[in-house]
Amino acid sequence: MYTTTQNYPEKTMILNGHKYQIKQQVNKLKDTGLLNASPVDSYIVIMKDQKQIEGLLKELYKTKETAAYLAPAYQLNFNIELKDQAKRKAFIRGLSKEFAKTADKQWYSFQDKDSYRESVKRFDGGFFFLGIILGIAFLLATTLIIYYKQVSEGMDDRKRFVILQKVGMDEAEVKRVIHSQIMMVFIFPLAFAMLHVAFAFPLIKKMLVLFGITNWQLFLVVTLVVALIFSILYYVVYQLTARVYYRLVER
Repeated sequence: MYTTTQNYPEKTMILNGHKYQIKQQVNKLKDTGLLNASPVDSYIVIMKDQKQIEGLLKELYKTKETAAYLAPAYQLNFNIELKDQAKRKAFIRGLSKEFAKTADKQWYSFQDKDSYRESVKRFDGGFFFLGIILGIAFLLATTLIIYYKQVSEGMDDRKRFVILQKVGMDEAEVKRVIHSQIMMVFIFPLAFAMLHVAFAFPLIKKMLVLFGITNWQLFLVVTLVVALIFSILYYVVYQLTARVYYRLVER
């Protein structure tokens, strides 16, 4: 038996009510197909012989609707050494037509690298564009909300700061109080957002597997880069807000 996650801890396995002894667990297989890109645990079980497999399958697929699953599924991989993409596509079209002729009502699927790459680019490109639009919209909304909130608070706090300056608070102390006050408003949302992303990272990593993204190290680097860019923009807004706030409260 082979599993895509951790080792199976038991020495036996029950399939459809039958108890099977696990003779050996395989830690590595040459080609597991799309199993490693699955968000759930997957297992490959190698039976004693074909007769045992067919007996188990007949018990699992008893109805007419599921009888088609009893037929064996074959996967053929072709490594085409053609550097010209147009020639590769022409060869694939011809090969696909030949498969269609010999299918004889058998279920089959055909897929080539070039067409798959183009479909993935279209699919991911749409999400990328949508992510950019939503990211810019939310960033602008957050910036405007925080900016005008600080401006309104600055107008309310003006009288109190004027009184403090009259009783002896100098300009440096006023700036320090303003910066510490505004810093808290900016730091807490940013810190909690990063904390939420950190806790949600395992779940996001599993969700990205559904899109065929299994390189979680790359996803971690991209997340850190986005957090850094967002922090820099946040800091710029903080500086602008602190400057406007100080102009409002100074005498």
